[in-house]
Amino acid sequence: MPGETLHRDRDRRIHFSSSDFLKEALDDFLESGADVSRFASAIIKVATGVELLLKDLLEQVCPALILDKLDEGGLQVAKVFYLGSKMRSPKELDTVEIRTAQFPTLLDRAAKFFDLANATPHLRKLHKIRNTLIHYRGSVAMLEVNLLLAQHVFPLIERLSKEYKSNALMISKETWDKIREIERQSVNAISSQLAKKIAHHLRLFNGFSEQRKTVLAASRPEQKKAGADLIESALSCPACKLETLAAFRDYDVDVEDGVIVGGSMISTMTCRVCGLELDEPEIEYIIENFEEYVSDDDIQKKAWELSITPESPDWE
Repeated sequence: MPGETLHRDRDRRIHFSSSDFLKEALDDFLESGADVSRFASAIIKVATGVELLLKDLLEQVCPALILDKLDEGGLQVAKVFYLGSKMRSPKELDTVEIRTAQFPTLLDRAAKFFDLANATPHLRKLHKIRNTLIHYRGSVAMLEVNLLLAQHVFPLIERLSKEYKSNALMISKETWDKIREIERQSVNAISSQLAKKIAHHLRLFNGFSEQRKTVLAASRPEQKKAGADLIESALSCPACKLETLAAFRDYDVDVEDGVIVGGSMISTMTCRVCGLELDEPEIEYIIENFEEYVSDDDIQKKAWELSITPESPDWE
């Protein structure tokens, strides 16, 4: 069963529930401060808790939905459905190891039965960050993860817990106040960082000759990462105010047995004149405050929104 480990030396089972991981993760998230190790621990626990929550929800529909593949003898199915008493040789189940599906597969299956409210890309991103920390000893952007958890992951977990009667995570008002404060601080940090970046590229732009501006404006948008798709090339730039901001889309994919089973979308923007580069949290923040950073042009705002709207990739 999901979250269940059998210690054969004493023949006792220890249950790991999604609520255990998520409650510990929330504590680590709120108390981590500048402690990078505890912050990383929170990310890993949240991702693990989300995976267990998806398994809990899928089991409500049918326990077989959590399995990776069905063995020919059907012993894994017999074990997850507790059918040993109906078997001629129940002891066969003693050596059966349950192999559950990988996270991308679980997420795709869950989306077919439960309303994930467009959270799938955010959960894929969380899983990818978790894998980076565990498998590659990579680094993460704390501001981006703070906003990912506060704005998308925790609200979804609580809603699923309420709607589908799971005990995964019920967040008190006091705790939500703390989460919102972290979100506010992260947004303020992004705003400050963005203001400095825009001012820098505006200074560069103001130092260009008119001829250089014309040549750069007429040039082709340059991909910063090979393979990224050009989505839009005439967006208004928050720094130089020319319609020379290009939006790119790339995918970070999950592969199982040589087959793409999932992934996360990565949106970026680059101005071919002043050189301003924007990552996804900055893009989302500008869209939320569009008049302040760009203009009151509804057509431009819609174009910005469409440029980061997820599309169904080939693996779905």
